[in-house]
Amino acid sequence: MYNLLIALGIATATFLLGTAVAGWIAGFIPATLALGIAYVLLARRTGNRLQAVMEKVTAALKKQRVGDAKALLESARSLGRWQFLVEAQVDAQVGALAYFEKDWTRARRYLAKAWSRNWQAQGMLAALDFREGKVDAALARLKKSEGPGRKEALFWGLWAYLLVEGGRRDEALAVLGKGLKQLPSSEPLKALHQSISNDRKVRMKVFGPGWYAFFPEHIPIQRVAAQAPRGRGFPQPRR
Repeated sequence: MYNLLIALGIATATFLLGTAVAGWIAGFIPATLALGIAYVLLARRTGNRLQAVMEKVTAALKKQRVGDAKALLESARSLGRWQFLVEAQVDAQVGALAYFEKDWTRARRYLAKAWSRNWQAQGMLAALDFREGKVDAALARLKKSEGPGRKEALFWGLWAYLLVEGGRRDEALAVLGKGLKQLPSSEPLKALHQSISNDRKVRMKVFGPGWYAFFPEHIPIQRVAAQAPRGRGFPQPRR
């Protein structure tokens, strides 16, 4: 919001200066240009600051410092005063982190505040709906996200998976057909389409680690064990 207000202030000053020198027409065109340029530059500055925070969040998560990651995300909320949709991005990240921790209630609360065109957040909400037995609601949510998700194989895979699990294999094949029109060279979509066509067990591991963002409970036990801290065990009380 502050970025827009500052840009409007710059545009107003430019308009008044141009009007004083050569009339309102001469003031209008430079003011319009000033508004656009100032807003883009200010929005880019805020975006860069947010990106820097997100990189720190990623680094913290790689080191399994979840508490630090959460604190960094909360610190980024102040950027929401400067630029629209920043807070929605933060909410999406906080919700995704809670989702991965299987804190479904908290995850839903934050993911619901994410931008409606964030298909990953909508996909997590759809998976939550599905877990709660709200199959139609889950599928309707994915249908609304078709636009922003259409170039992502994982989006089509998630949609097809929920259809298969809901007993709608024919609809799943139709969805995958649409996905393959958008991404004709996608090997995961081809493999999934073949599995469903042959009525074989659907194995979503073809989508790689990205699949676990939506179904963290599918992470193989071996991988969980490999990521667990080693060597020291649980902290012992001081004596």
